Amino acid sequence: MKSMIDTIVSSVKTASTSDFIYSSLSFLGRRHGGELPGAWFVRAIGSLGIEEQAIRQALFRMEKDGSLVTRRAGRAKFYRPSAATSAILDAGVARVAEPVPAQWDGIWTLVHFRVGEEDRQGRDRLRDVLLTDGFAAIGPALYLHPRDRTARLMTAAAGLGLSDRLNVFRGTYTAGVDDAGLVRDLWDLRSIDARYRKFIRRFAPVSQSPLRVWTDKQIFALRFAFMFEFFRISWSDPGLPSSLLPADWPGEQAQILADRLMRKLLPGAIRYGDEILTSII
Repeated sequence: MKSMIDTIVSSVKTASTSDFIYSSLSFLGRRHGGELPGAWFVRAIGSLGIEEQAIRQALFRMEKDGSLVTRRAGRAKFYRPSAATSAILDAGVARVAEPVPAQWDGIWTLVHFRVGEEDRQGRDRLRDVLLTDGFAAIGPALYLHPRDRTARLMTAAAGLGLSDRLNVFRGTYTAGVDDAGLVRDLWDLRSIDARYRKFIRRFAPVSQSPLRVWTDKQIFALRFAFMFEFFRISWSDPGLPSSLLPADWPGEQAQILADRLMRKLLPGAIRYGDEILTSII
């Protein structure tokens, strides 16, 4: 077990630095007014083996492209997610905490937005929100989802100043292949299935291991590791109704495991993050 945990903790170093920043704001920033100081990112993420220069460059880039907003308090600079980034973080948390409804009303959500090169940054942020929530691209600036994601999407669009450039429709699919055929065309269920099963094999032993064998720093790293892997899979999975899924679909099992890991690892991760925050404020 120890070598397996060490392998997982070590592998987290290969993740994108921006992923660490997003995830930190999601689980710890919200406990502290929605923001964290730059020095916290340098020390906390740096303790996992990420270079200080990479962290500072990521913060600068994310502020510049509108993913983060900042404020200064004396010599300290604080970072918080923009409205669009908050929508992405909310979508991620929902993937772990919200069960997929057993029933489906057969109503699809179709989104079209009219944002061109004149606002490339806003267009890219809006597309990120759609993809994080599991929408499938079916044409230029045209996206489809089997669930109603209107509220979160419109909140993000309002934050980007793009509410009037977005069209959202809710309706049934009436011509062409059937719903199941449409799903096969738009989502690679075989690949998602395999990735869920790999996630379960890798992290089920972590959920069964006693917490006392790990330090808070290891728990901090494990939380990032499982969240990164689960989110990369769930972003491809729109939460399809069971009627459109294979009989042995592992998505629900993976979500239950992710929720169990979240509840198990979050207290220790918060302790470690808060300890570093206390030391720099």
